[in-house]
Amino acid sequence: MLIHLTPRMFACRTTEPCTLIDLTCDELGLDLKGDKDLIARRPYPNKNYLVACRRVGQKAIDGILIESPRFVRDFTVVTRWAVLGQYVATHRVRYVVQDDEFDAVSDKMLCWHSTKRRSPLPQLSAGSTPANTQPRMDVTQHPGRLGNVTDVVDDQGFVIERNEIFQVPTMERERVLNPKYAFNDRVPQIESVFVAGEPRNSGVSNRVMILDLSGDHPYMTEVEDLLGGVGRVIFPDGTEQFVDDYSEPWGLYSPRLRPEALEQFCKENIAHYQAFHEAHESQLIRCESVPMERFWESKEVDS
Repeated sequence: MLIHLTPRMFACRTTEPCTLIDLTCDELGLDLKGDKDLIARRPYPNKNYLVACRRVGQKAIDGILIESPRFVRDFTVVTRWAVLGQYVATHRVRYVVQDDEFDAVSDKMLCWHSTKRRSPLPQLSAGSTPANTQPRMDVTQHPGRLGNVTDVVDDQGFVIERNEIFQVPTMERERVLNPKYAFNDRVPQIESVFVAGEPRNSGVSNRVMILDLSGDHPYMTEVEDLLGGVGRVIFPDGTEQFVDDYSEPWGLYSPRLRPEALEQFCKENIAHYQAFHEAHESQLIRCESVPMERFWESKEVDS
C-alpha cells in the first residue's frame, strides 16, 4: 500500500517562524526526525505553507511517501512543530481509509478525482475545498476551517494541539506519483519512499522489520516481492525470518536463519515462492494475508 501524506503548517513566514520537530505513526512503525529524516519546505505559491518532505536535495517537495507491506485501514499521524521558538504545537490526524478498491491513498484532495473509480468519494461539507478541508496545522485558529477538527488553544490564542479525523479514498498509484494529477511538479518520487515498519502497538518487542531495497540480497528481495511486500524480522540473536505479523495468527513464510543462510534458502526455493505468487496473485495485490505451508520445518534453526 502506497501512502502519500502532506503534513502542513500554515504560518506567516516573517512573523511566525516554525520548525518541524518530528513525525510519528504507531500503526506504520514510523518515527521520523526533523533535520534528520525530514525537513519542512515551501512547495506552494503561498509561501506561508510549510510542508514536511524527505530531507534530500534542495527542491521543496509536496509531502512524503510511505510504502506499507499491508493494507492499513486506520492510522494516526502525529506531527510536532516548534512555533516562535516558544512552544510545541502537536498536530494529530487520524486517517480513515474508506474503501479498498485500489492500493494507494493521498490526503491531497486534488488527486482524488478518478474516472476509473467505482466507490464514491468521501462526503464533504458544503463549501469544502482543499484549502479549508485538507489537514493542516495553524498557529492560530482560522475562520472557515471545515471538517472534523478539535483544537486546544492556550490563553494567548495559540493552537497548541489539533486533532483531526480525515477520510481518504483509495486511488491508482499513478495518481499519487504522476505530477499531472497533482497540478505541480513537486510530488515525491518513489525513490524517496519511507518503508513502514512494525506497528508499535502490536505487542512485538525486540525486533526490527525491514524491507530490503539495497540489492545486497537479490533472492531475499525477490521473495519479498513475490510475497506481496512481506518484510523480514531481525531478531536479537541476528537471525531473520519472513513474518507477516499483521495477520492473526502471524504468518510465517520462511525459516528463521542467519542472513546468508536465509539468502541461500531463498535461492534454493525460489521456484516454490514463484508458484505461491502465481497461485495467489489476486489476493496479494489486494494486500490480503495468505498463509503458506511450512515446507522448510527441517531447515529452521533453534531460537
